[in-house]
Amino acid sequence: MPSFTYKKWILYSFSGWVLGFCLVLTFSVLFDALGISGFQFVLGLGMGTGIATTQYVLLRRRFNLGWEWLLAMSACMTLPFLVMDIINRLPGVSFPAARFMLLCTALGGALSGYYFRRILKAKGKTTHWTLAAGYFLGWTFSGMAIRVIDYVQPNPDSPMITFVINVLLILSGGLIIGVLTGMPIRNLEKEYRNINPESD
Repeated sequence: MPSFTYKKWILYSFSGWVLGFCLVLTFSVLFDALGISGFQFVLGLGMGTGIATTQYVLLRRRFNLGWEWLLAMSACMTLPFLVMDIINRLPGVSFPAARFMLLCTALGGALSGYYFRRILKAKGKTTHWTLAAGYFLGWTFSGMAIRVIDYVQPNPDSPMITFVINVLLILSGGLIIGVLTGMPIRNLEKEYRNINPESD
């Protein structure tokens, strides 16, 4: 099984972030082909699945997690977007796109952290509130990094500079999630390793 280190966790989370964007594009094409377009839940589904998939590779053996964890993490990120999609289509209701995205991302992060704790507790493992906080803050701040793109002023003389800045802001989301979710995960992993040293 892959060895666990904080740096590796950040790298895997970053890879999941990039995978998530690829999945968002893929799901968008698939749902458009089915006549389902204009819904934002595809973002939650793609990004949640991408991050969960790469993190699962590191966690599944160490924390004794099954596929239900991966599916739960994907669902936790998808559900807020899906609910807000439905609410946003009610008569007289219209959320600004930026506020919509940040709210759903924060709620998805909170749900992910909460459910992760529930799964670990159900397996009889020690867990801390910092785990839920790490996922909430990680997803919230990654969403805020994307939000900053709206404030980047286009440079007509050097459009490439604007493009590079926007790409770096997008990619920074993966690093933010890795850093903030990795801190409580690292502490828990150390505790479990001390309790069960033969797992190394």
